Amino acid sequence: MKNFKILISIASYRDPLLAWTVKDAYENAKEKDNLVFGIVEQSNEEESFRYKTLPYSKQIRYVRVDPDQSRGCCWARSLGQTLWDNEDYYFQIDSHIGFDFGWDRLMHAAMTHLSEHHERPLITNMPYSMQAEDDDIINNPIIKIKSPQEFANLTRVCLPVQKDDTFKDNYFVGVQCDYITKKHFVPGYLVAAGCLFTLGKWAEEVPYDPYLFFEGEEQSVALRSWTHGYNIFHISPLMFYHYYISAYKKRFWDDGLNRQTKWQDLNLRSLKRLEHIVTGDNVGVYGLGNKRSLHDYIRFSGIDYLKKTLAPKAINKSIFMNDYKLPFR
Repeated sequence: MKNFKILISIASYRDPLLAWTVKDAYENAKEKDNLVFGIVEQSNEEESFRYKTLPYSKQIRYVRVDPDQSRGCCWARSLGQTLWDNEDYYFQIDSHIGFDFGWDRLMHAAMTHLSEHHERPLITNMPYSMQAEDDDIINNPIIKIKSPQEFANLTRVCLPVQKDDTFKDNYFVGVQCDYITKKHFVPGYLVAAGCLFTLGKWAEEVPYDPYLFFEGEEQSVALRSWTHGYNIFHISPLMFYHYYISAYKKRFWDDGLNRQTKWQDLNLRSLKRLEHIVTGDNVGVYGLGNKRSLHDYIRFSGIDYLKKTLAPKAINKSIFMNDYKLPFR
């Protein structure tokens, strides 16, 4: 098997599961020497990740930022992209993710196969769940939850949320997990930003927008990646797990820090930023690409950001039935 390098990019905010996530990724990889971790930790010194004690610390690139100086998730992920150093693959994850053994080889094999048909494949999905007794993920053993029936018969896909707040604040569209009958490779049109695996050059071709905060992140990444020529896929088997309960840790918007800019103002700026991106205003390298247009995306996905409507194809799963080997049109 060809030697390959994976940059695992993690933006963490005061998350005590960061160290566990790094350990689980490393221990469950078959080609451990192929891994490089690019970590941006937003934490106080006394609570930070003591990565230098690890035997594989030379495979970790690390930046720590005091939490009161952070500008949010997308800002940290933008900083994380600067830690890429020509690794073959870029794997963006959250800091509370678990792994199945052999995940690295499977993702390499999937990318190799997709690259036979597509120049720029991007694999993404919402991982399975993790849990712990009494929801005490810090002190009790972590349990990875995978339904045998789902694993054998279903493939996870990303769909737009259909609620009263769809196109909330002009252009925000939520992303939710849904299922189709099992297929190994499925064409998609939305991303889960906390589990995104693609070519390393994505870090340069689609630089993360540091002026986004939280809401609008996944719409921006999907639109910009797609218009830069990246084709989005969901795959099965899925080898990742996510802890979806956030009460165990401090969060940016409820940690009580006295910031120069309040999180509400950062979020309002983020939603305005998404509007600029969608409407084609000049936002420099953080705008849409020139490989395909917004209208191409609307035709393909059925998500019409201009009319603020969801066509039937955006929600009836018909896109997932397309032949994944064919060009995306």
